[in-house]
Amino acid sequence: FLCLYRLKRPVGLSLLTGHIDKGETPEQAVKREVLEESGIMADTVNLIWSGFIENECSRKDTDGFYYNCHQWWIFEITEWRGEPENKEPNKHKLVEFMPLNEIKKYKNMPIFDPAWIRILKALRIF
Repeated sequence: FLCLYRLKRPVGLSLLTGHIDKGETPEQAVKREVLEESGIMADTVNLIWSGFIENECSRKDTDGFYYNCHQWWIFEITEWRGEPENKEPNKHKLVEFMPLNEIKKYKNMPIFDPAWIRILKALRIF
């Protein structure tokens, strides 16, 4: 799993995430976000889950309130090029591949993004 440690809300271990820009499809957004955050070129992506999850966000709405829910599109990247690199050191402490057994060590700790706990449970990974 390609993971990062976020330095901004929600702080902690997470899988890569991002927002869809205006005019983008979810597939285009995942490829752009993975490249921006990790330097990896995602060649083949497959949608494996989609749904709404309540979670903190670093973005605010027009009234200055933080968003508390997102629609999520979860993709498996089956073909990629490159090695992970922290492309946004002001946002992330690290970006690296982690095996599932290493990720599971963090699942009950407050430093693991709770939205990802719910998603990984929905996918029957946790």
